[in-house]
Amino acid sequence: MCRSDHIQQVLKILAKNANDNVRPELVKSVDIAGRLGVGLTEIKQLLKVMDGMGIVVCNTGVDYSLITKQGVKQLNC
Repeated sequence: MCRSDHIQQVLKILAKNANDNVRPELVKSVDIAGRLGVGLTEIKQLLKVMDGMGIVVCNTGVDYSLITKQGVKQLNC
């Protein structure tokens, strides 16, 4: 799977979390990696890029993340 496909899959996971919860919970990077069948290091690197793009926000260690409004817009395009 290419990077843009991984980005879309991560956004879908984070969007589902946001839609399913009145107060969205932080999503663990390890859970995202497990759902996509990708290594944790690769997911953390991808989340750092996505954070830089403004489509997700991550904690300093990139252990947890949430989708942003910009991420939702990109997913809906």
